[in-house]
Amino acid sequence: MNKVQRFAVLSFLLMMTLALSGCLNNQGVSSVKDFFDDFKGYEAQVKVSLLKDSKPNVLRMKQKADLKGNYEYILEEPTHLKGLCVTYDGRRITQYHPATGQTVECEPSQARQEMLLTSFVERYQSSKEVKKDVVKQDGKTLVTIEMPIEGGFKYMAKEKLYLDEEKLLPIQMIIYDETGNITLQVDYESFKYND
Repeated sequence: MNKVQRFAVLSFLLMMTLALSGCLNNQGVSSVKDFFDDFKGYEAQVKVSLLKDSKPNVLRMKQKADLKGNYEYILEEPTHLKGLCVTYDGRRITQYHPATGQTVECEPSQARQEMLLTSFVERYQSSKEVKKDVVKQDGKTLVTIEMPIEGGFKYMAKEKLYLDEEKLLPIQMIIYDETGNITLQVDYESFKYND
């Protein structure tokens, strides 16, 4: 093989390697469809903003949830709630408050469920009213997925997820009320898929 042929073969191999590595993001997901089809659960650092009141309430927390319905979130901010942990183990919802050292059983809450990405994924997998779009934001290409929230909840009528198109990671999830105002916003500061 002469130099030109070797160069051509090496160039071809390099291009194929780059092309194939570009097909998968760092979590092994190659498309938005794969993200939802392969989704089993996640772990994330999030900022949750509750916006239905005149002054927003902002919580920072670690969320861990799976499609079996299990979840846990541990609040990190505000400081007076730091360490508060809400867990659902498939049987019951409990809340541990470090200030009192007590664990109490809680009633199910639609708002508590909706701030978890698993609720969005479950709805996406069964909804027939999904709207997808591609937008540019802060120099990134984002895929948006929007759908109604069934149940007639005044403050939770529809939701929208923003996914980074290149990395296929959630950036933000927004829940709107019946009039189109944002009532809940979840910003994903870090995200691990199927961990």
